[in-house]
Amino acid sequence: MVRQHVVNIFSLLLLSGLLLSGCQTIPDTQTIIEDAEPHTQDLEIKGINKNFSSAGVDKAINRLADSDEDAALLEKQLKITQGISNQPLIAGNDTELLFDGEHTFKAIFEAANSAKSHINLEYFIFENIEYENETLEQLLIKKRNEGVRVNVIYDAFGSLNISRTFLDNLKNAGVKLTEYSSIDLENIHDVNHRDHRKMLIVDGKVAIVGGVNLSSTYQSKSLFGSSGASKQPKNAQEAYWRDTDLQIKGPAVAALQTLFLEHWDTNQVIDQQDFFPKQEKMGNEFIHVIGSSPKDDKHYFYATLVAAIDNAAKKIVMNSAYFVPTKDQKKSLIEASKRGAKVELILPGLSDSTVSIYVQRSHYEDMLKSGIDIYEMNAEVLHAKTISVDGVWSVVGSSNFDYRSATLNEEVDVVVLGKKTANQLDAKFAKDIEKAKKIQLQEWKKRPFLEKVKERFSRIIEKLL
Repeated sequence: MVRQHVVNIFSLLLLSGLLLSGCQTIPDTQTIIEDAEPHTQDLEIKGINKNFSSAGVDKAINRLADSDEDAALLEKQLKITQGISNQPLIAGNDTELLFDGEHTFKAIFEAANSAKSHINLEYFIFENIEYENETLEQLLIKKRNEGVRVNVIYDAFGSLNISRTFLDNLKNAGVKLTEYSSIDLENIHDVNHRDHRKMLIVDGKVAIVGGVNLSSTYQSKSLFGSSGASKQPKNAQEAYWRDTDLQIKGPAVAALQTLFLEHWDTNQVIDQQDFFPKQEKMGNEFIHVIGSSPKDDKHYFYATLVAAIDNAAKKIVMNSAYFVPTKDQKKSLIEASKRGAKVELILPGLSDSTVSIYVQRSHYEDMLKSGIDIYEMNAEVLHAKTISVDGVWSVVGSSNFDYRSATLNEEVDVVVLGKKTANQLDAKFAKDIEKAKKIQLQEWKKRPFLEKVKERFSRIIEKLL
């Protein structure tokens, strides 16, 4: 009962923060792209010991692509990403896609258990999850007892229901904790600014990043979506959660480490010894790490994604947990389809946010008329945030296709170049489509009038979702 009163108070604070701060201004992508133009002339690829030469860049691009046409498309996308983010492409990485909670938690626990120096975690939702009879609390305390430094950043609102006993036990064991953007009267004007990132960094050599929170939500074994049963779950609590993370080994981990330190509480001293070890080549993947923030108008990923869609030539396949597109995002998708690119959207039909589903569906008719293929997943809760463009440019990260990720949240997204990751994502998309329902334009027009009313009225608050 007490907890419910606390939740109600925090909800009022959040609403007050929304009213006081108003809606953030949507980034002007055209201006951002134009400002980036001077930086798109020469592509920079950062190697282990030195940057690639011009000849080395050309060779790398040709190796990543299967044809001259694909190479040209890839080089164009890379220059755009580099120009906007002002970050080089990082070579020499090994990557592995991690699908859903069980696969991701396995990788997280294995990486953390292998730690010799430090474990850094930054999560929107930070809970005492469990994997194979070991809780996260037990794991982190065990590593502290072994002398491993453990540092945690968690979002105050995302982790609103976090166990105080859990935090106290970690703190007493020597784990350092930073609560991001605390919810209180002093912070009311900034209460809507959230840290939506999800990433783990171990020993500065391995990182896991994506859409999976450290939440028990992912530990439920639904009898529906995951088993192929024909019966549909009634709500998000009954359903299996579908998500995607990416494990990275190699030089790109240093860029994620830098982002972690930017959010650390400067009033709390953190030992950075071995945070940036000498890197070795771990694989052949090329990566751009993009950290986005509403502070200082650093909406890098939003602009990068719009530019990538604007320049897509063949195919765009995307899924988004919360599809509440801005005017520019929607326009880019429609124009891509009209110029001949195949655009496929795999979206949730079941969500923990009913309002976002109504907003999502309010955009369908325009997109369907333009030739965009839309699929809804109804047997699972789709929480992944991934996209593949032209089969050579892929993203796994924390950003949704919505106003909040574009304007209010701290996000982290990883762009992976080349066909390996893109093909794996495309294969997963194909499996998702098999379990999804395709939305047909003529059938969609015949949906109940009340549904149309709900969709239209939901648009009033789409910028607050």
